[in-house]
Amino acid sequence: MLQLIQDYKNNPLKKLVEDFSVHQRSIHQALISMMQVYPQRNLTADDWRTGSLFSIISTQTIMLNPAITEKMPCEYLAMDRMEKWIYFGYLLCHGSLLSNAEATQNLWKPVLQGNFCISLFRDEIIMIHRMTEEIFSGLKGYNKKVAEVRECRDYAAQHASQNHDEKRKFLRSAMKELTYLITDQPGLLGPKTLFVFMSLAYARDEVLWLVRHTGNLLKKANPEDFVDR
Repeated sequence: MLQLIQDYKNNPLKKLVEDFSVHQRSIHQALISMMQVYPQRNLTADDWRTGSLFSIISTQTIMLNPAITEKMPCEYLAMDRMEKWIYFGYLLCHGSLLSNAEATQNLWKPVLQGNFCISLFRDEIIMIHRMTEEIFSGLKGYNKKVAEVRECRDYAAQHASQNHDEKRKFLRSAMKELTYLITDQPGLLGPKTLFVFMSLAYARDEVLWLVRHTGNLLKKANPEDFVDR
């Protein structure tokens, strides 16, 4: 037991990567299945506007039809939880997952480009780019991967806060419209209940992102993007 504690003391995540080698297949399959969910949830505010997200009046002919999707339980799954699965899943099984170009493009890179940090427990966080660099720098042949992580860090510093600022602006407007319509026409609440839960879940995601990142900015990030007016 003492040896186990000593092995994990200096660099616990690196030791976890070694110990999880026997579980790579199971984790790989689980994360690949998220390609059906995460990319659709991780859209920009412009995509939401184009798709008239949460808008009841955009298609008046089906206004009274129930709002349903093929993946209803996943529509309000917390984004920070999915991103935590993706991030740690990739670190623990990087050997097999990073060789999958499609999954890397749709799962791994968006997490690195859209976040500075990830919460571990309550207010305990890790700076994801720095942690990834520390692990990949010690692996032979990973120089290109380290460079990609740095590119994602620079992209996140310049664009992540702006993207989330636009999302918060959209959600304030869309939820206000949804509230007015359902208050005026309570009969719409039944068929559009999914929209209500989805909008609350999306708002929760943005509040948690803002709280988590406000005190953990990257050097090139613009603090003004974290102040809502």
